[in-house]
Amino acid sequence: MTPGEFGSFLLVSAILAWVPGPTIALIAANSLRNGFAAGFAAVVGTQVGYLLWLTFGVFTLGFVSTD
Repeated sequence: MTPGEFGSFLLVSAILAWVPGPTIALIAANSLRNGFAAGFAAVVGTQVGYLLWLTFGVFTLGFVSTD
């Protein structure tokens, strides 16, 4: 994977991570229903999930490269 491809992947991943969606609904629902601690746990859990997704994507896209 070239540095340009990697940079593009990081940019798209960051945009997708920032777009509101089901994750925001989960965090809001947990926070409103169970309080700050549950909302914070949801934030930490989703961010760990994003990190795993990003790591998996980086390593698997390296094998797909046509170079």
